[in-house]
Amino acid sequence: MTLNEAYQLFVTDQEQYRDVFGEELVKFCRKFTRKRSNDAAGITSESSWASSEDAAQSAIADVWEHLDRYDSMRGVQFDTWVGSVVKNYLYKAYREHKNHAQILPTEDVLGHNPHIGIEAKLSVKKLLSQLSDVDKAFVQMKLEGYSVEEMAVHFGQNPQWCWNKWHRIQNILKEKASSG
Repeated sequence: MTLNEAYQLFVTDQEQYRDVFGEELVKFCRKFTRKRSNDAAGITSESSWASSEDAAQSAIADVWEHLDRYDSMRGVQFDTWVGSVVKNYLYKAYREHKNHAQILPTEDVLGHNPHIGIEAKLSVKKLLSQLSDVDKAFVQMKLEGYSVEEMAVHFGQNPQWCWNKWHRIQNILKEKASSG
């Protein structure tokens, strides 16, 4: 049975076909997720798999919660609509995964990991000391795990400003690190 067929049955009798529809929805989302679960390098990592699974679960919950938003009269098949919901959750998860992986000065480097050499810690601290106070506060919030939305509110900006700010800070740190 396809997801579209299960949805049609569910629409005709929600009580009788709730489980069938739910099973098909989960199967579809997992299959869809598996096809798109490679990280930016094209390699499936454990953390990207975990992010994908979380995204799929969130998408399934979102689809259930917003079934009333699907309008078959728009000419879009149900599985296409669900696929776009899952894809959006996956992209969000991959962006978050990628952004966490891109952090230059990690908490380990800043002093919490005894296996990192003191020279590396001092180099990063020296680089960070060259930033403006606003940039230092931004990096600190990033390291503490604040979301883009939370940071945007804190700085009185929109989320896009935060993305741009983070890329500019990374470029500044790379430039300062390479110039020694």
